[in-house]
Amino acid sequence: MFDSGILDVLVPLLTHDRNCIKKRALRTLSNLMAGNSSQVATILETEAILIIKSIIENEDTQIVVEAAHCIANLFFSAEGEQMKLLLEKYKLLEVMMELLATKNQEILIPVLEALENLLRTGKWIAEEQLSNKENPYIKYIEELDGLKALEELQKHESDEVYQKVYKIIETFFFKEDNLSLIHI
Repeated sequence: MFDSGILDVLVPLLTHDRNCIKKRALRTLSNLMAGNSSQVATILETEAILIIKSIIENEDTQIVVEAAHCIANLFFSAEGEQMKLLLEKYKLLEVMMELLATKNQEILIPVLEALENLLRTGKWIAEEQLSNKENPYIKYIEELDGLKALEELQKHESDEVYQKVYKIIETFFFKEDNLSLIHI
């Protein structure tokens, strides 16, 4: 599908004037982002991520919902250096932390899923590649007040949001030896 030039047609549609076209383009791109790391690499060669960031900052809620799904799928499919690129070049962790301030469940769920995938990757990196066994992403999340945002989301009216937040905090932010919150 990528060989057919679909991204050459799809990416410009992300900036279309009509929201229905923009929304469908985002949904299609989100499905492509849920693919393998080779597909993610091809997408990273385009302007798609920068456009998605702009959409999140400037569009109405229904369009942002679709963009949040793109981010969630990226963090599900990205590997190694791709993850590093998403965090360092595109600053998507900052985008996710900003989205945690919304009350909209349709935006929060994919953002929380993306955050969980990021933290799961960080846990794997710590266990397999780092001698200090510290999840490298916890520090970044805390620096961006992400833990505070997650704690606030435990008060969200949606049980699904509460359950996802609780799982993230319990799994990644508590030390197993003394059951205290990790504060870096």
